[in-house]
Amino acid sequence: MRTGSPFWWAGFHFKGKYIRSSTKQKQLDGAKAVAQQWYFQKQTEIASGEISSPKHAFGKLADDALANYKKIFVDRGQRSQKTYDGIEGIMKSRVKDYFSKMSVQQIDNTVWHKYKEDMITKYLVLTLYYSTVGMFKLPIVSP
Repeated sequence: MRTGSPFWWAGFHFKGKYIRSSTKQKQLDGAKAVAQQWYFQKQTEIASGEISSPKHAFGKLADDALANYKKIFVDRGQRSQKTYDGIEGIMKSRVKDYFSKMSVQQIDNTVWHKYKEDMITKYLVLTLYYSTVGMFKLPIVSP
């Protein structure tokens, strides 16, 4: 039992992270059965890639990659600050928001193509909207 809880808890370490959950059981025998089932479920999630190491989260790696790009290329004058700002803007406004809760291991061709389809749909609709609005704002010129 954990301090402050009337229930037994189950937990294990995975890549430096302690994963735990309450069994919601007050009796040890019942808690062992629930804990064993929970443990096997978590092992299945790990094997399928649903649970990954927090150090491989896309959002964190994207931030690290941007910082590294700036340090290596921009600070040394090989790329301009404007180029960096453009990359950072796209990463923050489109890419990072979409993938931030995924681990890098989860991003495969299927996920990437889904992202591209979603972006095309989203920005095509916006482009069509603004094109239509702009069309109605044009002055009417009679011959």
